[in-house]
Amino acid sequence: MNDELRRIYDSVLLREKRRKELSNHRRNVAAIVDFASSILRREEPKDQNTGVKGQNRTLQQINNSMKDYRGTIAGEMFRQRFASDKKM
Repeated sequence: MNDELRRIYDSVLLREKRRKELSNHRRNVAAIVDFASSILRREEPKDQNTGVKGQNRTLQQINNSMKDYRGTIAGEMFRQRFASDKKM
């Protein structure tokens, strides 16, 4: 009898632990989605000259950022920095 009650109690604890983990996971995902969507939703005020809404500043920064897929920009900056040190 005690073994059966212990087994039931353990299964209840396990289910409760899984439920809490799933609830925390869902809450964290919802917070991340809310945060990201609020950033992406921001818009600049309308341009006074044209009356057209400006492009989302965050997306504009992403689009304008340097893309250094093979490290060519970083490599060139690295070479320039050390080449200038050797000249001194």
